[in-house]
Amino acid sequence: MATVPADPNDDASIGNDVKLLRRIPCGRYSPVDGRPDSSSFRKDPDGIGTSVTVWVSGDDLAAVRAPKPEFGVVGITAGQARECGFWIQKTFEEGNPNHCELGGTVSNGKREKLSKAARWVHYPEGYPEEFKGELWTLDAPT
Repeated sequence: MATVPADPNDDASIGNDVKLLRRIPCGRYSPVDGRPDSSSFRKDPDGIGTSVTVWVSGDDLAAVRAPKPEFGVVGITAGQARECGFWIQKTFEEGNPNHCELGGTVSNGKREKLSKAARWVHYPEGYPEEFKGELWTLDAPT
């Protein structure tokens, strides 16, 4: 189990086993194994970090998908993000009460580690059938 960083921006109320959702654009996955491209975990140009949503219910998945229903969605745990050196902070987003940002120094290696840890929750349009497997669910183990 990862420890919460000492960074004062990290919200310790978000436990390490909490699942976080991240939207993935169509076509942004590896043509070799189908995992999300590491570029999907870059800092968002219009945010303070990398936008994620705490996954508490189906409403959270709906909130993530609503603006771009053709996009895919992956999940990681808060602990996996912290193991990469990110802090997690709740931030306001209209229509998404569990919105958060992952912050900290973003490197290629950290993005790659998150990409390898990510599990598909919803496949994007055009995702190859040969890569599809069991989707990660809210009730699935972390």
